[in-house]
Amino acid sequence: MSNGSKPPKKHHYIPVSYLSNFTNDGTDRSQLWVFDQSSGNQWQSRPKKIAYENDFHTIETVDGKDSKTFEEAFSMVEGNAKQIINEIIQTFKIPTIGSEEYNWLINFIALLSERTPARRHHFDKAMADVFKMASRVGFQNKSYFESQKKKIEEKTGKSFDLSYEQLNKLINEDGFEISFHNNFHMENFMARFDAIIEPLAHRKWSLCIAPPMYGDFVCSDNPVCLRNILPVKGILGSPGHGVLNTEVSIPLNPKVMLLGRFEDDLPPVGWAPSRRFVAQMNSWTAMYAERYVFSKKKDFLWWSDQGKVCTTEDFKRRLEHEKQPKFD
Repeated sequence: MSNGSKPPKKHHYIPVSYLSNFTNDGTDRSQLWVFDQSSGNQWQSRPKKIAYENDFHTIETVDGKDSKTFEEAFSMVEGNAKQIINEIIQTFKIPTIGSEEYNWLINFIALLSERTPARRHHFDKAMADVFKMASRVGFQNKSYFESQKKKIEEKTGKSFDLSYEQLNKLINEDGFEISFHNNFHMENFMARFDAIIEPLAHRKWSLCIAPPMYGDFVCSDNPVCLRNILPVKGILGSPGHGVLNTEVSIPLNPKVMLLGRFEDDLPPVGWAPSRRFVAQMNSWTAMYAERYVFSKKKDFLWWSDQGKVCTTEDFKRRLEHEKQPKFD
């Protein structure tokens, strides 16, 4: 990007180059199907027109708004990964561990995992809950309130009109929201990105191929899934990137999915054993999605709570049923 070019405003959190693998002809000029899990609506779109938010990666510096730094860094990772993923799809071979290609692939998986709105919202909520709890504890002390009020007034040059009683009422009734600056979002993203690089690199990766008769894999607006492969109960049940007996899955295109485990459970390359398996993997992808599922074909398979392989139309009927009023 030249210095005189206009800074990008549309920031794709799912790369166009990656989404293009799920279009009709595998290029960004073609279309894929978009399924909205919140409404049941479905339509076709080009990759450039989906999976983006304005100024999603923009930060503020002493020189003003910066829309280039992160976009250019991400573009470098995406460009290298695109060639490597194409090679994987064509040869069914994963780059050698420790090679430059392997490192680019791991960086891309980490990027794809951590920069989505779904991940941002997840950590926003967790941090907001912490700040709200701290507020409830801290502002019980009136002298603490007075000290913070003084700091705010000195820093802003404005009078802080909320009284101690009014603030406590607001806090105790949870009558406020906490939002975060985009600089905080991007700093948080970088910390998460750095934290998962090493465990991702230490997983043993394999390829799962979906035969034509078993349907296609789908993608989503949050396509990297992390799940337990053994039943886990209690507070330790949530999977983590560094936890044993967990699996990371990433669909690379409608026919190829990348699977990573710490254990030597899977062959380097294997066929999806059944339509049920493809449906179950698609259900994981859809479950991790914040809202949208992307597919090459209008119809895709998913696994129902009743233990059945279902279609897109079944999914739509289920959503419609859930919208119907319930009577006691």
